[in-house]
Amino acid sequence: MNEQLKQSKKVLVVDDEPVVCRVIQETLKRNGFDVITETKSLKTPSCIQAIYPDLVIMDIKMPKLDGLTLCKTIKNSQRNSCVPVLIMTALQDTIYETKAYNAGASSFIQKPFDLNNLINKVKTLVDK
Repeated sequence: MNEQLKQSKKVLVVDDEPVVCRVIQETLKRNGFDVITETKSLKTPSCIQAIYPDLVIMDIKMPKLDGLTLCKTIKNSQRNSCVPVLIMTALQDTIYETKAYNAGASSFIQKPFDLNNLINKVKTLVDK
């Protein structure tokens, strides 16, 4: 029964790099998740409204609307404030992890990341 619940979990991946979206999508799909990707951060709020994901994974550094601002937007939305957000970044300064949590992120992962670590974080976040 628990496996069936995991299979129905929707994960939205937001990154301006299509290759990153594709790698995460393929990895999570192999682990039973329904994965939607978005490469344009400005479209993310409407995408969240349309699909109401169980988890949002997003990059910090994106054009037009960065991940930290987007995370704050999600967390300030009455409807979406309970949706967990996993922030990822290739930025090497440790201050970004603090900024991610201050923006309301539920978890943080540094790029490049180990795919098993990503899967474990995702499973933990959607099972909360």
